[in-house]
Amino acid sequence: KVFLLSDEAMFEQIDSFERLAYLPYGEIADDLEPLVDAAIRAKLEIVRQDPFEHEGVRSFLNLGHTLGHAIERVTGMSHGESVAWGLAAMLEASKEYGLNAATAYRIRCQLCPLLIPVPSRMSMSAIRNAMRTDKKNRSEKLRSVVLEELRHPRLTERLSLDGWIEAFDKVQGEFYHREVTVSLGEPVPVSIR
Repeated sequence: KVFLLSDEAMFEQIDSFERLAYLPYGEIADDLEPLVDAAIRAKLEIVRQDPFEHEGVRSFLNLGHTLGHAIERVTGMSHGESVAWGLAAMLEASKEYGLNAATAYRIRCQLCPLLIPVPSRMSMSAIRNAMRTDKKNRSEKLRSVVLEELRHPRLTERLSLDGWIEAFDKVQGEFYHREVTVSLGEPVPVSIR
């Protein structure tokens, strides 16, 4: 999330979230450590600008968390898994705020390895209730962070619960119901022992 807020070049350098997320640390340490270092420096810079969250700048670190925290509370999925879904839905919702559709799609494709299936019996009314009671809300208004473009977040109270649920439904539909065409060519005999 922090590279979407501050350093598009670093985001582009992440060649494979899947590789970084699932391979043993020893195999990826050389690639992962500079990314973690850069992420920490970028996050510190945001916190330095707004240490007590008075200016709104620090609230940008909540990117993907509006829905992510609700998924985490309702399903028990990990924070990272839940926020990955929150980021995917945020990218979809951000198209209404100016984020280029191709950019949203490209970033969502990079997130795909982190999008583990959500429980099939997840209650959307429980998600709505969890979002309504989120500690970041002010005066009963849902506060959300969206992207107008990469590195240009926006704090808004305009994105409704219905807007979040619609975006989440859309990205889940794309994730679960993607049509795939496989061309195998001529059959090849295979020996299985």
